[in-house]
Amino acid sequence: MKAIIFKNRKLEDKIDYNTPTLTKPTQILIKIKAAAVNPIDLQMFQGKNEARVLNSNILGRELSGTIEKVGESVKKFKTGDEVYLAVLDMGSNGAFAEYVVVEEEIVALKPSNISFLQAATIPVSYVTAWQVATRLNQPKTSSIFIFGASGSVGKALINLLHHFGYHNIKGTAGNEQSVEQLMKQKLKKENLIHYKSDNLSDEIIKANEGTLYDVVIDCIGNEMTEIGAKVLRREGLYIDITNMKTDNAAYTLFRKAAVIMNISRYSEPELFCKYGEILDSLSKLINVNDWYLQEFMDLGELSSDNLYEAFNLLETNRTKGKKVVLHPSYLLN
Repeated sequence: MKAIIFKNRKLEDKIDYNTPTLTKPTQILIKIKAAAVNPIDLQMFQGKNEARVLNSNILGRELSGTIEKVGESVKKFKTGDEVYLAVLDMGSNGAFAEYVVVEEEIVALKPSNISFLQAATIPVSYVTAWQVATRLNQPKTSSIFIFGASGSVGKALINLLHHFGYHNIKGTAGNEQSVEQLMKQKLKKENLIHYKSDNLSDEIIKANEGTLYDVVIDCIGNEMTEIGAKVLRREGLYIDITNMKTDNAAYTLFRKAAVIMNISRYSEPELFCKYGEILDSLSKLINVNDWYLQEFMDLGELSSDNLYEAFNLLETNRTKGKKVVLHPSYLLN
């Protein structure tokens, strides 16, 4: 099969990579039609923390495609089904290839009303956002601030929080394009704060009529966590999806007796089924709701040159709030 392999800190096109085969009766062979490029892929390419979970020299964490073959014990799916999933380290290889073999429990039927390219932008961000929204358990009137609201997880959070009845939402955005996209999700322009604003914490508090927030959701990490800790009320809820708090932020949260909720991917094998279950639930919601979904930038055919360009766009923050997708173009026909 065709694939992009990661070798000696470089990307390489491979047209004769071995196609994975089923080794268990519970597995599925998927022909990949679209793959999204994520910050986690860039981190792995750069050799950062996430590289520790790399189990293949093919990167790529989320994809959509059609089922090519099913194992004899597979009950939920059949050949030809259109599916989407977050493969993470739970498959034979990553998404930047023509095929992947995975266990059926992490797979879900693609929402019928969206394209393969659109579907590939959903799994990682929405599985993360689902964990936040379903664990939140706060009064529906709670004031919520999202750091990184214009990112893919932030956008997914807004749709799901609205679905679960939370509407007092404000957040950061980085440019006018991102503001426009968030306004399409029914956030007011005055509730969107540019993350490079002078006196950022004051601007964030001012947007909440001068009061501290009940809930802060951090999708950014590092120095921004200090602002997040500062704008949270005493005994408020701080939701961390980055695991990148500074020591100062941790100290402030401790002094405020904050409740901290950590959101992480399910890494234990017995919890892998959670991915398929969550995506099944999301497919049902997407099929019946007129949600404004993540915009995407189609960089075209799967190639090392296009993936290098995607990484460069992510690293230099030039995606303008869009998710980057690649595909073996002839498979989209």
